[in-house]
Amino acid sequence: MIKTYKSRKQMVRDNFIGFDATNMTRDDIVNRIKSEGFKDFYFDTVAISHGVYGANGVIIDIETNTDIPETITTFSILSRNTTLLEFL
Repeated sequence: MIKTYKSRKQMVRDNFIGFDATNMTRDDIVNRIKSEGFKDFYFDTVAISHGVYGANGVIIDIETNTDIPETITTFSILSRNTTLLEFL
């Protein structure tokens, strides 16, 4: 279930964030997770912050792609950029 917020600050307060990926590309994020030893994973959107002009931020879990999914880490994108649009 995806939670929606009107405030990015409230979204960040309510969710634990492992790292901030605002200035990273999708490939940078994938390479960071692969460098930690994980090779089979997927992205799961946890929360979205909406404003008047659309999505302002997002919080995403990275989970293992196994029989019993396990959360590897959580990251945030807190600005309206192309990486944010790739995950929505």
